[in-house]
Amino acid sequence: MVLVAGCTMVAVGIALAALAMHLAAPLPSNWDLVGPLLLAGLGSGMVIAPNQDFVLARVPENEAGTAGTILGTAQRVGSAIGIAVIGTVLFTNLHIKPGPNAEAAAFSHSSELALLANAAFVVIALRLVIGLPRHIPPRR
Repeated sequence: MVLVAGCTMVAVGIALAALAMHLAAPLPSNWDLVGPLLLAGLGSGMVIAPNQDFVLARVPENEAGTAGTILGTAQRVGSAIGIAVIGTVLFTNLHIKPGPNAEAAAFSHSSELALLANAAFVVIALRLVIGLPRHIPPRR
């Protein structure tokens, strides 16, 4: 249940950040994003440790070190791929048109799209988390 709540908080926080970027465009301030990013960060904290516990719960104790290392590596690879995809969305959609605050407006719009792509990834993760068993099985 903690994983579902955490993923939901992350998805809502990122979606609210995209909305804040849209509403405050072309020059959003840091304060426009504090609340949404705080919500997303708290949700992320609710996901990371329980996810590791859940994944490693069925691993025999004598293989826990190897499994933990593989999990850490998979997380790093996933983070690198996620950053690459979101960065691609950000810079592919960056089109600066002439006008007042042209760069700020372009980056604001492009950041909004990148945040929405990120939220889509989190929604996919949420759907996967909903399919997981509700309890971590006890060690044998």
